[in-house]
Amino acid sequence: MKNKMITFPEIGQFRQIIKTVTDNTRYAGKDENGDAIYDASKRLPTLTFTGTVKLHGTNAGVTLTKDGDMYPQSRENIISVGNDNMGFAFFVESHKDVFKRMFETLDIRDADYITIFGEWAGGNIQKGVAISGLPKMFVIFAVKLSYESNEVKENYFLTNDETKHLKNPESLIFNVLDFENYTIDIDFENPLLAQNKLIELTLAVENQCPVGKAFGNVGTGEGIVWKTETERGTIRFKVKGEKHSSSKVKTLAPVNTEKVNSIKEFAEYAVTESRLEQGIEKVFTSVNEQIDIRKIGDFLKWIVGDVIKEELDTLADNGLEPKDVNSAISNIARKWFLDKWNGMK
Repeated sequence: MKNKMITFPEIGQFRQIIKTVTDNTRYAGKDENGDAIYDASKRLPTLTFTGTVKLHGTNAGVTLTKDGDMYPQSRENIISVGNDNMGFAFFVESHKDVFKRMFETLDIRDADYITIFGEWAGGNIQKGVAISGLPKMFVIFAVKLSYESNEVKENYFLTNDETKHLKNPESLIFNVLDFENYTIDIDFENPLLAQNKLIELTLAVENQCPVGKAFGNVGTGEGIVWKTETERGTIRFKVKGEKHSSSKVKTLAPVNTEKVNSIKEFAEYAVTESRLEQGIEKVFTSVNEQIDIRKIGDFLKWIVGDVIKEELDTLADNGLEPKDVNSAISNIARKWFLDKWNGMK
């Protein structure tokens, strides 16, 4: 079996994960044209995420093929001692027996390739962080199984419980789970309520890197990578501090939780059963006209418009503007409409 580059996926940002969870939860198949169908009436889940320190180094991996060949790689290339990346290929070659014993402890499930991913960090790999200047180390954070058989390609990641034993401190091989880690529950019906906690934890890591501290070095950390397991696979997102943000990774902005709760309370107050029924009467004007899913946009537009028209004074009293509440109003009305429509089928 030939050596193959096994990639580690790009880690998204919080806003992207909100969309991913929403789409995964509400996906209901495809229509006759092959376009995705989403059931907006499905309630979004509350998921528990584990956070681990994001190290400022370079992505690296060690892959074992089904035939027993082992080789190192950088983020984008298979490497070798003669074509190295910051000395990682030489490190793997020097510790190949250690890595082989690690692979033997894993349930590879007849995978064609199994890759141990980690951060190659310390030394002069990066500057300006707490782990700079420490001996170069490999900190494991994931294991990926890859399949290529009968032209069917699949891959998935082992869970934390299946990989947390992977380490050999004597060889400067560590597991990211051995350092300080975090847990947060995110309610994807109101995901912004988790944002301030995410910021708080990220700033704490930026102010003092827990991995650097574990080795006696005081200094800056990069951020946190959050991970959870779902039926659709592993979901990850990253939050970086300002010192490590870039145009591609925006820092999270603090959220006014009182305002978020006020928006939710206003929508629940204003979108009443009688108003929803009135919306049906306004949109489906004929007595015998059946509710048509294709007019849901007209229905939502009427509901939002009616709420804003009738409740301007309430909005002002709560320090809110129409643009603040439009989405919350639509979400409640959409779910009600779809429940009513499905009940008529």
